[in-house]
Amino acid sequence: MEREHLTHLNPESILVVANRGQLRRLRCPFKVMLIMRIDGLTEGENYVVRLVLPDTTFKMVYVITGHGPHYPYYYFAIL
Repeated sequence: MEREHLTHLNPESILVVANRGQLRRLRCPFKVMLIMRIDGLTEGENYVVRLVLPDTTFKMVYVITGHGPHYPYYYFAIL
């Protein structure tokens, strides 16, 4: 029997695992800090995520308020 893959995508929130292992839903907009250099953004600066979208190359991307189309999620730390 084939395994079913059920996916619920909501561009206005993301599920995160907190320090103590609790699963939380973080709703957009939320703040992130850039931890790796990307052209057009400043490393160490805080940004606001407007949407979270699936992506075939990066698995998931953030749409940052006031900046380019989207950026890979792993360039940021959630604040």
